[in-house]
Amino acid sequence: MGSVPSMDNPLIGLRALRDISDVDLARLSGVSRSTLNRIERGTVQPTLRSLREIAIAAGLDVEVSYRHLSDPAAARAARHILDDTFTAAPMSDDDRDWVARLSRIAGDNPVAIVETAGIAASLLHRRGAIGITEPLTPLRLASAGDAAGGSWAISGASALNLIAEGSDVIPGPEVLYVDDVERAWRLLDAPPRSLPDGAAVILAPYGDEHSIDVWMSGPLQLVAPVQLLLDGVGLSGDIAELALTTAGSW
Repeated sequence: MGSVPSMDNPLIGLRALRDISDVDLARLSGVSRSTLNRIERGTVQPTLRSLREIAIAAGLDVEVSYRHLSDPAAARAARHILDDTFTAAPMSDDDRDWVARLSRIAGDNPVAIVETAGIAASLLHRRGAIGITEPLTPLRLASAGDAAGGSWAISGASALNLIAEGSDVIPGPEVLYVDDVERAWRLLDAPPRSLPDGAAVILAPYGDEHSIDVWMSGPLQLVAPVQLLLDGVGLSGDIAELALTTAGSW
């Protein structure tokens, strides 16, 4: 028996698990063949009721679970709204969905948009990210980013403190966005790894959005200021308060 079908595209996984024709699946589930085809192509999102009928028709069932929200599209949507340098970036369907959500939840209040999107895009629960329990300096992270090859950029507490007003330095997690997270971790001499939540350092997958409006501070390549605010909010605690205070002062 194969693995459980992925909910990202349930019909592709289901077909790998069960040999059933479109005609039989439509007849047994009560879902039309045209709808089944659109679901498989990803042009329509099925309801949970339809998903369960499809699963039952194939001798399976559906199990729904919750996980912590960490959607990078929320941060991209906020940058589409707030960041003039981001206007030329392509907008995905997920980005558009988040633009609508942010408008509904936060209205046109920039600080509320930063807060809502930052929490929704929190790196503390990012899939593919590695947490490191040992504190590391941004310079060491930059060296690992360079050595790993590909693209990288720094975010987190030290970078946010650079753009924040006031003299008090607020501690918090450091962040390295990098193309190859595992390679970067090994290049750091493989310090103890953990979940991102509660870690001193987070290595997170690099996205195209992190290349837009990067800036240099000495040898450090830093993500855009708006991205810094969004990341800071998602890191929670005192660093989140600093990010929101800084957003309110702009």
